Amino acid sequence: MIDNSNEILFVYVTVPNRVEATDISKQLVEDKLAACVNIMENVDSVYIWDGEVVEESECVLIAKTHRKKLAQLKNKIVMMHSYDCPCIAVFGSEDMNSDFMKWMIEQLEINK
Repeated sequence: MIDNSNEILFVYVTVPNRVEATDISKQLVEDKLAACVNIMENVDSVYIWDGEVVEESECVLIAKTHRKKLAQLKNKIVMMHSYDCPCIAVFGSEDMNSDFMKWMIEQLEINK
C-alpha cells in the first residue's frame, strides 16, 4: 500500500447555518471529494465586515480529504457557499491512524 499519510488533509470551513452545512457536507461526500465531514454547530464568530464588528453564530465544517481531491473540493464549496468570501483553510496531517487512512483512501477512490 502506498503511504498517503502526508497527503491526507483537513479542510476547515465556516458556514452560516445547519442547512447549508448539511447541504455542502452531503454533496462533498456524495461526489467523493471528502471521505467524511464533521459539522459543529453554534460556533461564535467575531470579525470585521464592511468596517463593522460582526458577532454571529456559524457552523464549522471539517472535511477530510486527499490532496488529489483538494482543488475540486474547494471549487465545490465556493460554488455552493452563500458567503461572498468563504473561509476555506487547509491543514495537513503528520500522523494518522492507519486503518482510518485506509478507509479514507477507499472512500475517495484514490487508487482506482
